[in-house]
Amino acid sequence: FSNVLSNSLRTQVAGFRADSEGAGDGVGQVSGEAAEDLFVFTLEHITLARGERMTLPVREFELPYRDVYTLEIPFSPPMELREQLQSERVMELAKALAAPKVMHALRLRNAADIPLTTGPALVLRKGRVLAQGELRYTPKGLETDLAINPAIDVRVELEEAERGRVPDAEQWNNERYGRVDFAGAITLRNEKASALDLEVRRRVLGTTASVGQGGTMRQLDLASLWGETRTVSWWGWWSWPFWWFRFNGFGEFRWNLRLEPGASTTRDAGWHYFWR
Repeated sequence: FSNVLSNSLRTQVAGFRADSEGAGDGVGQVSGEAAEDLFVFTLEHITLARGERMTLPVREFELPYRDVYTLEIPFSPPMELREQLQSERVMELAKALAAPKVMHALRLRNAADIPLTTGPALVLRKGRVLAQGELRYTPKGLETDLAINPAIDVRVELEEAERGRVPDAEQWNNERYGRVDFAGAITLRNEKASALDLEVRRRVLGTTASVGQGGTMRQLDLASLWGETRTVSWWGWWSWPFWWFRFNGFGEFRWNLRLEPGASTTRDAGWHYFWR
């Protein structure tokens, strides 16, 4: 629910910069220790007079990273529900489902002796601000992605089409349900001067049926789905039928590929859901 955490307090906050140029020499002494599920930094021997302000570097370390490009295609509501929308909601849904952008991110590996705590991150390159984002909590030895900006030189085209309907495909509680089959395609073209390592993820409502080009597919539960992404804006527009989750769920397709300069590729997938 969007308002559950409206008054929450963030406890895991620490500043981080992708480069360490210009960092201070560390006034005072800094130590850190785990406290239950938190990691607490302690700064000692610091005196601040009334009315004074002070900015202190907490820790400084170098982290290895690599450039990655990710594309996430969110799921969309069934066509039967879209037909019930008013014109304003139709426009809002169209904007939300418009072709998403490939995102350029830094994949950081935490090679430090402490975890990275959640907080704002400022990324600089050659003295210029490149991006500002949020660094998530990352234990020692693990990786995390820090988003930089949309990769505007990577073009994305989406296709989704109904491939057929099977009436009375399932029966439950003396009710009959038809199956609606879909096929989708994602076409990518690299307009950059260098090759890209791409990670593509497409999520759908229903059940995965087929995946091409060496991709993988799986079904997601609600916990893993909402744990990774925020609830889509249109989810509360309808009173979902009681039988929906009896036959349907959330599917996910994934592809990892390398796209050379000027090259294009298409990734295919198929899925279905039940309706009555």
